[in-house]
Amino acid sequence: MKAEDKVRKEKGTSFMKNVAMLMIAQILIKVLGFVYRLVIINVDGFGDVGNGYYDAGYTVYSLLLTLSSVGIPTVISKLVSERDSIGDHRGAYRIFKTSLKIFTAIGAFFSIALFFGAEFIATKVLNVPDVKYVLMVLSPAIMFVASSSVIRGYFAGLGSQKATSVSQTLEQFFNCLLTITFVYALVGKDPAVMAAGGNVSTTLAILISFAYLYIFYKRRKKGIMADCEAQTVLQEDKTTGKIIKTIFAISIPMTLGSLISVINSMIDTVTISNCIQTAFSRNDRGWKGCTRS
Repeated sequence: MKAEDKVRKEKGTSFMKNVAMLMIAQILIKVLGFVYRLVIINVDGFGDVGNGYYDAGYTVYSLLLTLSSVGIPTVISKLVSERDSIGDHRGAYRIFKTSLKIFTAIGAFFSIALFFGAEFIATKVLNVPDVKYVLMVLSPAIMFVASSSVIRGYFAGLGSQKATSVSQTLEQFFNCLLTITFVYALVGKDPAVMAAGGNVSTTLAILISFAYLYIFYKRRKKGIMADCEAQTVLQEDKTTGKIIKTIFAISIPMTLGSLISVINSMIDTVTISNCIQTAFSRNDRGWKGCTRS
């Protein structure tokens, strides 16, 4: 089947089929997520301590991930769908290309910031120095999640949820498989190292998902460009500045809304980790004092 035919066929995919694909994908994602978390907390040497490192690092990662990518698929899907519905294929593609550049750059910024700021966050904010390893291995994932979100949003706007459902299922499947594999491979190591190993799987799974999305896009690019070249309806040619302004005008409120729950989790993590460290410190001083007396 030609690339042009593939795109047109996916555009005509029924609403119910798209809904079914997303529902099945979400069910699989939830089940796989439950399985690997249940397995790793029962691995010898990981337990509650390793889970604490795992969750603390992931909470910080989630905060930066929200800032760089939450709401992107919905925003891009909405804008692309509006252009595509009136036959403005060039406008839809331009929104995609502009968004991909913007959010990849934003994601890269937060990835670099997290990698080089990992020690500061772990030591000064969380008061758990060893969490820096978890933060460092998660940092590259932010950029690829941001880029993946744009691609998912673009194809959703064209009427196909296949890119979203398949890529998310692949991501969670490999995350589950690799997390269990890496944690078991590191049995006997420090829990912080095991937690970092478990989170390496998250980054690798996201890279696999991104690779799938990239191939998905490349296979359909010829058809997309053919639609752009065949376009006969003239539409307003918005400047790049206007496109960027529109994207942020919609995405920023969505991001702020999502930030509330993430910030609450972050506050809980920081508070609990600092309280635990303070408690251990006091107990340690008290024990030493009793010994000396």
